[in-house]
Amino acid sequence: MIEKILVPLDGSKAAEAVLPYAEHIATAANASILLLAAVDKPRDWGEDTGDDLKGERREAESYLRMIQARLASATGKDVEIEVAVSAPPAEAILATNEKMRPDLIAMRGQAASRHADTDACRSAPR
Repeated sequence: MIEKILVPLDGSKAAEAVLPYAEHIATAANASILLLAAVDKPRDWGEDTGDDLKGERREAESYLRMIQARLASATGKDVEIEVAVSAPPAEAILATNEKMRPDLIAMRGQAASRHADTDACRSAPR
Protein backbone atom coordinates (compact mmCIF):
# COMPACT_ATOMS: atom_id res chain seq x y z
CA MET A 1 0.00 0.00 0.00
CA ILE A 2 1.27 3.46 -0.86
CA GLU A 3 1.16 5.83 2.12
CA LYS A 4 3.88 8.39 1.27
CA ILE A 5 5.08 9.66 -2.11
CA LEU A 6 8.40 11.50 -2.51
CA VAL A 7 8.41 13.99 -5.39
CA PRO A 8 11.82 15.57 -6.15
CA LEU A 9 11.54 18.85 -8.09
CA ASP A 10 14.11 21.19 -9.59
CA GLY A 11 11.89 24.05 -10.73
CA SER A 12 11.66 22.85 -14.33
CA LYS A 13 8.48 22.14 -16.28
CA ALA A 14 9.93 18.72 -17.14
CA ALA A 15 10.16 17.81 -13.44
CA GLU A 16 6.67 19.19 -12.80
CA ALA A 17 5.25 16.87 -15.47
CA VAL A 18 5.05 14.14 -12.82
CA LEU A 19 2.78 16.19 -10.54
CA PRO A 20 -0.55 15.08 -12.10
CA TYR A 21 0.52 11.44 -11.66
CA ALA A 22 1.57 12.00 -8.05
CA GLU A 23 -1.70 13.85 -7.40
CA HIS A 24 -3.75 11.02 -8.91
CA ILE A 25 -1.90 8.29 -7.00
CA ALA A 26 -2.07 10.25 -3.72
CA THR A 27 -5.80 10.76 -4.11
CA ALA A 28 -6.50 7.13 -5.08
CA ALA A 29 -4.25 5.66 -2.36
CA ASN A 30 -5.06 8.27 0.30
CA ALA A 31 -1.31 8.93 0.50
CA SER A 32 0.63 11.96 1.67
CA ILE A 33 3.19 13.71 -0.53
CA LEU A 34 6.67 14.98 0.31
CA LEU A 35 8.06 17.57 -2.12
CA LEU A 36 11.87 17.80 -2.21
CA ALA A 37 14.20 20.38 -3.72
CA ALA A 38 17.99 20.15 -3.60
CA VAL A 39 19.97 23.39 -3.58
CA ASP A 40 23.59 22.74 -4.43
CA LYS A 41 24.07 25.52 -6.98
CA PRO A 42 22.09 28.46 -8.34
CA ARG A 43 18.98 27.42 -10.31
CA ASP A 44 16.02 29.25 -11.77
CA TRP A 45 13.32 29.00 -9.09
CA GLY A 46 11.65 32.12 -10.40
CA GLU A 47 13.90 34.89 -9.08
CA ASP A 48 17.59 35.70 -9.59
CA THR A 49 19.53 35.21 -6.37
CA GLY A 50 23.01 35.41 -7.85
CA ASP A 51 25.27 32.78 -6.28
CA ASP A 52 23.72 33.06 -2.81
CA LEU A 53 22.67 29.57 -1.62
CA LYS A 54 20.66 31.09 1.26
CA GLY A 55 18.68 33.04 -1.33
CA GLU A 56 18.40 29.89 -3.42
CA ARG A 57 17.01 28.03 -0.40
CA ARG A 58 14.38 30.73 0.15
CA GLU A 59 13.39 30.65 -3.52
CA ALA A 60 13.22 26.84 -3.57
CA GLU A 61 11.08 26.89 -0.42
CA SER A 62 8.75 29.49 -1.93
CA TYR A 63 8.47 27.42 -5.12
CA LEU A 64 7.67 24.25 -3.13
CA ARG A 65 5.09 26.09 -0.98
CA MET A 66 3.24 27.16 -4.12
CA ILE A 67 3.06 23.55 -5.32
CA GLN A 68 2.29 22.35 -1.78
CA ALA A 69 -0.82 24.56 -1.62
CA ARG A 70 -2.02 23.38 -5.02
CA LEU A 71 -1.53 19.67 -4.23
CA ALA A 72 -2.99 19.91 -0.71
CA SER A 73 -6.10 21.56 -2.15
CA ALA A 74 -6.42 18.97 -4.94
CA THR A 75 -5.79 15.87 -2.81
CA GLY A 76 -7.10 16.93 0.58
CA LYS A 77 -4.00 15.27 2.04
CA ASP A 78 -0.92 16.49 3.88
CA VAL A 79 1.83 17.75 1.61
CA GLU A 80 5.20 18.30 3.25
CA ILE A 81 8.18 20.14 1.82
CA GLU A 82 11.90 19.74 2.34
CA VAL A 83 14.82 21.71 0.93
CA ALA A 84 18.22 20.01 1.05
CA VAL A 85 21.09 22.51 0.92
CA SER A 86 24.60 21.81 -0.39
CA ALA A 87 23.72 18.31 -1.56
CA PRO A 88 23.69 17.26 -5.21
CA PRO A 89 20.15 16.27 -6.22
CA ALA A 90 20.83 12.52 -6.47
CA GLU A 91 22.39 12.47 -2.99
CA ALA A 92 19.51 14.52 -1.57
CA ILE A 93 16.96 12.11 -3.04
CA LEU A 94 18.79 9.08 -1.63
CA ALA A 95 19.22 10.67 1.81
CA THR A 96 15.56 11.71 1.94
CA ASN A 97 14.52 8.24 0.83
CA GLU A 98 16.60 6.74 3.65
CA LYS A 99 15.27 9.20 6.25
CA MET A 100 11.58 9.39 5.27
CA ARG A 101 11.08 5.89 3.80
CA PRO A 102 8.49 6.80 1.14
CA ASP A 103 6.62 3.99 -0.58
CA LEU A 104 7.06 5.62 -3.99
CA ILE A 105 9.43 8.14 -5.58
CA ALA A 106 7.68 9.94 -8.42
CA MET A 107 10.02 11.74 -10.77
CA ARG A 108 10.64 12.35 -14.41
CA GLY A 109 14.18 11.87 -15.63
CA GLN A 110 15.94 13.76 -18.37
CA ALA A 111 15.59 10.84 -20.78
CA ALA A 112 11.82 10.97 -20.37
CA SER A 113 11.75 14.69 -21.18
CA ARG A 114 13.71 14.08 -24.39
CA HIS A 115 11.33 11.31 -25.46
CA ALA A 116 7.77 12.54 -25.16
CA ASP A 117 6.36 9.07 -25.82
CA THR A 118 8.22 7.61 -22.81
CA ASP A 119 5.99 6.52 -19.93
CA ALA A 120 6.18 8.91 -16.98
CA CYS A 121 5.82 6.10 -14.44
CA ARG A 122 7.95 2.98 -14.45
CA SER A 123 8.48 0.17 -12.03
CA ALA A 124 11.77 -0.02 -10.19
CA PRO A 125 13.82 -3.14 -11.00
CA ARG A 126 13.61 -5.81 -8.32
